[in-house]
Amino acid sequence: MDTTNIKDAQGEIRENIITMFGIHKLPEGEQEEAINRLGKIIFPGFLQIVTEESESFRIESAKVLDSLK
Repeated sequence: MDTTNIKDAQGEIRENIITMFGIHKLPEGEQEEAINRLGKIIFPGFLQIVTEESESFRIESAKVLDSLK
């Protein structure tokens, strides 16, 4: 997964959290804090896990492709 896809996924998660918890109704200054707090509670380390698994999959895929050549 490249950086663009990761950022797109992060943005989608962010928008879903904003909508689900009504964060868009908060004053702008409080929105970021609320998003960060909820993200840490709901998805602790989630994006790091996805990044690590994606990298692992990429490496394993490259090995398989090399063995087929």
